[in-house]
Amino acid sequence: MWKFTRLIVIISLVGITIICSVLSKAALPADKSTTIDSLPSDSSAVAPGDTLAQDEVEPVMIYEAIPIYPEEAQRHHFEAHLTIQAFVGSNGVVKKAKAIDCSRPGWGFEQAAVDAALKCRYKPAQQKGKTIGVWVTYKVSFRRDRH
Repeated sequence: MWKFTRLIVIISLVGITIICSVLSKAALPADKSTTIDSLPSDSSAVAPGDTLAQDEVEPVMIYEAIPIYPEEAQRHHFEAHLTIQAFVGSNGVVKKAKAIDCSRPGWGFEQAAVDAALKCRYKPAQQKGKTIGVWVTYKVSFRRDRH
């Protein structure tokens, strides 16, 4: 099993902080709707909840798209914390992403985080020297800065 943690804090000019923290790929189990049939087509994919062995290398984010704070939620001073699950293909492109948990659903946080996840790019995971597709799970927080 591999674990990695990465914390990024971005402070915008309008007083909003967005925090993205990448967690262990195996930190969350696959939800019941995710089956091998629902995986993006990548012949060497590792399913959600599976772990990489010692001779495998986890994906490394090389470009991170920052989610846009939903306008209506911002007007209401709402904050949210989400868990995103994304499938990183063997070419490093995110092929599928979904919000699997949101502390304030229905205010656009889920779509903003998924849209950003689909724009991220990774150095792909490797297994025995060959690139493979894997699921990654990470947290996104939308917070208003308190001054």
